[in-house]
Amino acid sequence: MKLSGKILSLVLLINILAVSIITLFTIDISSKALIESNAKKLQAVSKKSELLLNQYFNSIDEFLLINSKREDIIDFTIKFKHSFHEIEENIGEPTEILQNAYITNNPYPIGEKYKLFELSGNIKIN
Repeated sequence: MKLSGKILSLVLLINILAVSIITLFTIDISSKALIESNAKKLQAVSKKSELLLNQYFNSIDEFLLINSKREDIIDFTIKFKHSFHEIEENIGEPTEILQNAYITNNPYPIGEKYKLFELSGNIKIN
């Protein structure tokens, strides 16, 4: 091979090597930038989710605080407590009985279970 062919091959090899190094360097920088960008997006989503959850829990706290002072809610709670103890004394384990009545044996489909107002027997749900 002539000297000019060797020089041309050497120049071509150096150019290929330079392009390869530049490409790898660019890929590395791009990857780091992409990871950093995604990390910032994830932090932003996390912060927004935290804010929304806090707002949601605060609204629940406010709802419970307001409703805990309502006379009708207090009366219903007392009646439920008495009914719960009545079931326990006269029939058996109230948790199991009420779960079966409201969930397992409830004739209404999912999403309409709240429509059950009376259990079979003398126990009424109000």
